[in-house]
Amino acid sequence: MAKPRVTAAQWQAVAMQYAMLATAATRASIAGRLSESNAYTNRDLYTALGYVKDPTWSGHYLPAFRRNPIARAVIQRPVNESWRLTPAVIESEAEETPFEEAWGTLWKRLRLQTKFKRLDKLATLGQYGALLIGFNDGKTDLSQPVGRVAEGGILYVTPYSEGTARITDYDTDPTSERYGLPTYYQMQTGTGSSTGTKRIHWSRVIHVVEDNDESEVMGNPALEVVYNFVTDMEKVAGGAGEMFWRGAWPGLLFKLDPEATVDPTTITDMKTQTEDYINSLRRTMSLQGVDVQQLSPQVVDPTGHVGVLVDLIAAGKEIPKRILMGSERGELASTQDKTAWAETISTRRVEYCEGQIIRPFIDRCIECGALPMPKDDYYIDWPDLLAASDAERATVGETVSRTVATYANSLDARDVLPLDSFYSLVLGYDQDQIDKINEQREQEQREADTDDDLEQQPRMELPIEELPTEEEPNAI
Repeated sequence: MAKPRVTAAQWQAVAMQYAMLATAATRASIAGRLSESNAYTNRDLYTALGYVKDPTWSGHYLPAFRRNPIARAVIQRPVNESWRLTPAVIESEAEETPFEEAWGTLWKRLRLQTKFKRLDKLATLGQYGALLIGFNDGKTDLSQPVGRVAEGGILYVTPYSEGTARITDYDTDPTSERYGLPTYYQMQTGTGSSTGTKRIHWSRVIHVVEDNDESEVMGNPALEVVYNFVTDMEKVAGGAGEMFWRGAWPGLLFKLDPEATVDPTTITDMKTQTEDYINSLRRTMSLQGVDVQQLSPQVVDPTGHVGVLVDLIAAGKEIPKRILMGSERGELASTQDKTAWAETISTRRVEYCEGQIIRPFIDRCIECGALPMPKDDYYIDWPDLLAASDAERATVGETVSRTVATYANSLDARDVLPLDSFYSLVLGYDQDQIDKINEQREQEQREADTDDDLEQQPRMELPIEELPTEEEPNAI
């Protein structure tokens, strides 16, 4: 049978259809790239993945901080490291001034390091934190501006979170220095049945904000950028627990022989035996006409999924992974992490802990008379985070001693590497340290040469006088 011939008109129609399809595909591709028509533009990823779109302090961040170890570490690690060492407020390095003495007394009496640390934690967890200062100005109505107090006239300091220190009023005067800042707070005071609220004037409060963008009042909660991954961690960890609970022993499969005849009493007995086998210590069953098979466990290792989430959380908060997880593996890696983390915390201490907490508190106390006015400007000295501990210094000293001994006992060492180069390149000393070492060596050499000269000088023999005899008792 002859095949039907395709006419030129039919070929032209087919070619036209292919051209139209190609054009449509090209337009769809371009539209997809430009997001004009794409299935993902109509897909709500947060809803599909079960993420919270607008997490709140009380409903999400606070419960996560209390129950999730990774979320807690995100808050605690930078706060604890920032306040691990006590900062010094210094006016004069020559002697202790009245301002320094008064500040030291206030610091110890009010336990300010502990209170500042708590305030830092609450402010980091939410959008802001508030420190209520109990000025002893004789006013019981805390909605009134603070008055003058005597030196040291602070009764207490209490940190509050955004959940317990709600801003009720803002300064709306565009000519005011405090334009846009809070003027009044509503604070929850007391505990238990004595809990109440008080209206507090801004002059009695230190408002603390971290990681703020445009607003001077509200910051970005520390958990906001990683909250999705924190919830994913709950899914993976919780799912892993449920998976091991259900999948480690998935159960038994009972296949009844279709030709077997089993009466109801036997079925009841087999059911009892099976339940005892599953729920008690019984490990034998007597079954009739039943083939028992154990289902294979379905368990997956969640380590890889957890590792990816930890990497994302560590990157989002700029915390080295080993520090976030509280473990260090490998000397080189831990040293690099420690140095980078120390630089991050040093910046945080100066820009945030000092700029948002310590200085505003000191300045407010000076304004109200609780601290004397310093004659000179004060500054805050933070201890070095990388200062070696006693054990580390002992280890370093032992290593340096062995290195120096090896260099000194090598006959040709100085011909290959001069002494000053050994100090700088191998031991890492700067020029001031090298000059000091050379000066001490020269001093010891001069003292040794002096001792040698004294030993080489001839001894002077002093005349020995004769002792008086019995005949000459008065002779000398």
